[in-house]
Amino acid sequence: MVLVMFLVWVLVMILVMVLVMVLVMVLVMILVWVLHLEKHPSKSEFCTNVTRTVGETADGNSGKQKQDLNSV
Repeated sequence: MVLVMFLVWVLVMILVMVLVMVLVMVLVMILVWVLHLEKHPSKSEFCTNVTRTVGETADGNSGKQKQDLNSV
């Protein structure tokens, strides 16, 4: 009976540690996302990801976009 209680306690502790790690990761991701939006207030996260993969903005300023990406 003591062994079963110990195993249950160990499993609960592992679950708590995993939950804490997931919470910390989510908080860090939210913080990075907010800081990224503060750097580019006029663009959304999706818009910047698309322009990075395509290499040009919607109005065709490819040179300006590449300079901005290289400076970051």
